Amino acid sequence: MSIGNIASTARNKATMNAWIPIALLSIPPKRLDKVANYPQDVQELDVLQITHEIISRILSPLSNEPSQRGIEMVCCDENIQKCVPKLCSWLADHIENVMIHGIYSNRCPICIAPPDQFGDLLDTPYDTRPYPSYAAAYHTSDVKCLESNGVKNVNNALWHIPHCLPHELV
Repeated sequence: MSIGNIASTARNKATMNAWIPIALLSIPPKRLDKVANYPQDVQELDVLQITHEIISRILSPLSNEPSQRGIEMVCCDENIQKCVPKLCSWLADHIENVMIHGIYSNRCPICIAPPDQFGDLLDTPYDTRPYPSYAAAYHTSDVKCLESNGVKNVNNALWHIPHCLPHELV
């Protein structure tokens, strides 16, 4: 975690300690072959759902009422400012982005481009992913809608953070 108003000359130096780990996400086993009557696709969804529950718990202070109204913090100039914390980016490779966004690995976390058209330069870009509609589809159990958009049937932690636009985190 880093604060966005720290100058990049300080933020990018390891000796300045501008980055603070707030959690290490566990990497649970993806498949348990020895468990009878527990299909692999169900196991993968369960593991992903548990990961999103952990992320939700870690990021829950961003969603609580005091945080949304603003928290008084001492700024770098030693003045007290009212700050509203916001999740604005997530450093990750493609596989971690797939997990964070709850999409299939052959999909883009930012736009709705079909997998067979990745890398094609178009005159007009594809629309960004409508994550609020995915949340609505999940809550109405519309699995076909989610799957047709390349989204896994999990309750994504990013959908519940105020002012968070998941496609902008990449």
